Amino acid sequence: YYLADNGFDVVRYDHCNHIGESDGDTINTTLSGFKRGLQTVLDYVKETRPGSPIAVIASGLGGRVALKTAATDDRIDLLLILTGILDLQLTCLAVHQEDLIVTYLRGARRGVSNLLGLETDADRFLQDAIKEGYADLRTTLRDAERIHVPVIFFATHDEAGVPLSAAAAARPVRTEPNSLRVESTGPAFSRVTWCSTT
Repeated sequence: YYLADNGFDVVRYDHCNHIGESDGDTINTTLSGFKRGLQTVLDYVKETRPGSPIAVIASGLGGRVALKTAATDDRIDLLLILTGILDLQLTCLAVHQEDLIVTYLRGARRGVSNLLGLETDADRFLQDAIKEGYADLRTTLRDAERIHVPVIFFATHDEAGVPLSAAAAARPVRTEPNSLRVESTGPAFSRVTWCSTT
């Protein structure tokens, strides 16, 4: 509410096929579905607020989806990611004690099961993540290289899927004179923050 209280137009939404008030069932959750949802919101904002700059604020898997979207969608003017999951493969390993990407690629199937705390069709989710380029840090880095808008990333202590090394690696590959990287020593908030403007 802080942004709205201070004069910003704010659109908050829940991804379809996810928890919250939007339509769909969590069993059908996919990251490409999240991306379609974000693109629909961008369509709505551009239609209702033409000419207004758009800042996208996202967290968790939504942060990874927003990063991929910003790599190809020029409607985003600023991206702010709060503890985004940058490496799905590492996140799954940390949470499930198993490399679900590798086991899926080797033919193991899970059906409907708990994946990162969500009851979903894990096979559909993993297949989509691999096919659409969300599966690992390598795909994140590829997307980060293509971003041409300011990006601010906040990561807390090494939490599942957001190790500080991944956050540091995902900062823009190009060294720009107006890039900024801040490491906080405070235990309560961010450990790595990067901002890149082009």
